[in-house]
Amino acid sequence: NSLGVCYGVLKDYDSALAAFENANWLAPEDVMAIYNKGYILLLNEKWERSLECFLEANRREPDVFEVVFHIGQIYMETDRIDLARSYLEAATRANNRSGAAFKMLGACLDRLGLTKEAIQAYKGAVKINPEDAPSLSTLGRLYIERGESLDVAEVLCQQSVRLEPENGLFRHRLATAYLNQGKLADALSAFESAVTRGHDSQAEIEATQNRLVAAKAS
Repeated sequence: NSLGVCYGVLKDYDSALAAFENANWLAPEDVMAIYNKGYILLLNEKWERSLECFLEANRREPDVFEVVFHIGQIYMETDRIDLARSYLEAATRANNRSGAAFKMLGACLDRLGLTKEAIQAYKGAVKINPEDAPSLSTLGRLYIERGESLDVAEVLCQQSVRLEPENGLFRHRLATAYLNQGKLADALSAFESAVTRGHDSQAEIEATQNRLVAAKAS
């Protein structure tokens, strides 16, 4: 098993897999070699073979953080979102200081259309890592979608742009936050900034310009 870990660090994955398989043959009761084999397969995006290892490890030692997290991760990667949820929830229970687990759970719940629950998960991720720009931006988007805490959504989107100023998507979401608060000039500026950073916000620019013209006319 230790030899396999060394090969893994050296990125000699074939030798690592062979070492873990030998370790499992020599000590079939030891779950670490099964987990490590699964992790090497995960790194190489061998999703189904990796999943088999992690599921076997979970059967032997249930609810170990790394194991349930990677099971949830693989289900997310392979679009089995409904299966991912319970494992990612187990991961956050096993390690309530893992921002990655809360973030992935938030993405899972978001894709399931459970925006209220997704907000709670992303709040957990942001609490652990206040400079997680993607989580801040997504949390802002979720508040906007629910039509609640729009002032908070604006602040979250502003923070995400401060952390990643060249991200066009984050600027687009900030513009949407401004728009939902009636800040048309700020929204237009942010949409235009999103376009210059590669995000397709042209339709929103035109709609905002029309609203500005109508507002001035009235």
